[in-house]
Amino acid sequence: MYKLRRLFNIHILVIIIIFSNSLTACNFMASEENDDELSTSVAGTIVADALQYTIQAQGLQLTAVAQTLTSSQQLLPQPEQTQLPIPPPPQSTSPLQDPSQATTQAVSSLLTSLNINATSSLIFGPSSGSLMHNPTDGSLSYECASLNLQDFMVQVEFMPPYSSSVGDWDFGILFRVQNNGNYRLAMFIGQDWELENYRKATEEFVPISKGEIENLKSNEGDTNLIQIISMGSLGWLLVNDAQSASLDLSAMQDAGDICIAVGFYKNTEITGKETPYASFTDWELQSDK
Repeated sequence: MYKLRRLFNIHILVIIIIFSNSLTACNFMASEENDDELSTSVAGTIVADALQYTIQAQGLQLTAVAQTLTSSQQLLPQPEQTQLPIPPPPQSTSPLQDPSQATTQAVSSLLTSLNINATSSLIFGPSSGSLMHNPTDGSLSYECASLNLQDFMVQVEFMPPYSSSVGDWDFGILFRVQNNGNYRLAMFIGQDWELENYRKATEEFVPISKGEIENLKSNEGDTNLIQIISMGSLGWLLVNDAQSASLDLSAMQDAGDICIAVGFYKNTEITGKETPYASFTDWELQSDK
């Protein structure tokens, strides 16, 4: 910018010198020829030329200034353009259902299908594990829920420990377990089931009912879902989502614990073997009446 101003000043100085010389020449010519009209004409021409030259010089200056400004803008660092992140479209989400709530709803549907007017509350499980075989101790191998219920629904999945070619096995559920006795429902590899009332005072097993379970799976690796519902004097047995029998529970209606067990019958255990189980779960039932 300083160089441009200096150049402009030089142009102006040149114009002034030319203009001064022109006036001097004009005066000389007027004095020699004493012709006022000619002097005026020459002076006007010279002034016009000087003005034209001045305009051209100013135009040159403006052009140079414009080019300098353009170059300066090109040299100045340009701000980086930052692209705003595009937010992802909102994803539709559905509330996750509580697994226990879903299972409780399934229990309610099952009770309704059996015309049982009751409300269920999950109070134990689900629990998984294995029941070790001990054929020499003369007693059951069991796992209890540590409850005290009269009206309930219990379910458990058990897997046969081995196939029939290896040996016999059994599996069962004890409920309303008290110091003076209990109910025990046992299933045998031959698709048989039996409900007994054990009375500790007399050390006897009183048969109540028995039958066959046609859809009981007996091969190693199979899974059987067992469900028992107890309401007062009535009970229901379901195996693999099918009702197998109605149960008479009128003989003993006191509340008690709920357990799963193996070893109800002789020669149904093998040393070193175990019976796996899963989803051992209990719901307390309250009558809606």
